[in-house]
Amino acid sequence: DAINELDFSVIKLEPENPDEDSPVTYFDFTGRTFDSALVVEACSTPWTLDEQQSLAGVFDGVETCCLYDVCNFGRGHCAGTVKSSYGWQSGGGCGAYGPIPGLIGTEDSATRFYVLTGQSTVCDEAEIATFDWDSLTESGLAKPEVMAFSMSVDSSDLSLNIEVQLTFEGRASADGLETALYGTTYVLDFGDFDAHKDSIAQPGTCQNRNAGDFTGDFDTFWEYPLSPSDIGTATYLAYPPPDPVNGAWSVAVDDAAPCGVVVYTGKFTGNDLVS
Repeated sequence: DAINELDFSVIKLEPENPDEDSPVTYFDFTGRTFDSALVVEACSTPWTLDEQQSLAGVFDGVETCCLYDVCNFGRGHCAGTVKSSYGWQSGGGCGAYGPIPGLIGTEDSATRFYVLTGQSTVCDEAEIATFDWDSLTESGLAKPEVMAFSMSVDSSDLSLNIEVQLTFEGRASADGLETALYGTTYVLDFGDFDAHKDSIAQPGTCQNRNAGDFTGDFDTFWEYPLSPSDIGTATYLAYPPPDPVNGAWSVAVDDAAPCGVVVYTGKFTGNDLVS
């Protein structure tokens, strides 16, 4: 009931490690009810693999694996195969199986679900900040801004609480190229990040990312969203799920400047900081 009270029209199904065989899929929930025990026909929930199309209300995915029902919503279900579905059982319907994030076989695995609430903002590429590495390192020009920073101790549990507002950065240019081709990301941690020795895929235990999200191709580590609602998801690892081993980070865009300001909030107990 709590889910259906939200004003949403799109559900995003995101595998833990998206790839060609387990793609991020967007389902049209306009006029539909989220119900974990509802049997629906396979191929009856419109879908797309394109985020921008889903935000525009265009769901043009085509599926032929439509023999059996699925649970709640799903792309397809046929003999020996369930595709991108919330749940299923043999012969169709709802059972103890799911979710199925992939397109091959019937193997379930860790999956995240997101709902798109209200009217979503989609940023124009030109609105996302960029800078030139050469100008930054040689002259200190166009440095990404720390717009606000605060750190305090909560006397009730002696936790350290941090909030930092940063420029929403996309890609950067370098080497005399006018086109911004180089990925950027923010590393928030209690130790310095040495670009010559440290790996972005092996974060510190209190860093604003988790190594489990960085198992794919290096090029995927630098993707950033044009839809602010997708910040902090495994699809866009320039702003990854802020899930440290110790403590807690959260990330969101600033409501007043959703295409310009990113807000990180952290909370760490004494045990978090010494373990």
